[in-house]
Amino acid sequence: MTTGYCRRLAPMHNTNATGRYRRADDVLWRRASDRVLVRRVRGECLDVMGAAAVIWLALDRALGADELATALAPLERPHDSADFLEAGLQMLIGRGLVLQES
Repeated sequence: MTTGYCRRLAPMHNTNATGRYRRADDVLWRRASDRVLVRRVRGECLDVMGAAAVIWLALDRALGADELATALAPLERPHDSADFLEAGLQMLIGRGLVLQES
């Protein structure tokens, strides 16, 4: 689905709870009122919304799954659920916007 010039991000990848997560180096991004617009330097522009947007904003540095869950804890529910975290990470990793390091 497209919104303007950007495509809406959809799930594409399975994650596991080990390792650390960080934003990919080859992306430009801007926060909008209800989403994050992310553009790969040599690729597509994506609307990142919901769980993926919250996680993207929390990943201002590399974080492990536990650290990421702790960073999201002050936010209102459902941000503290494992399903929320998993869904957001799946979307971001599947599109290569977030990298999982061991």
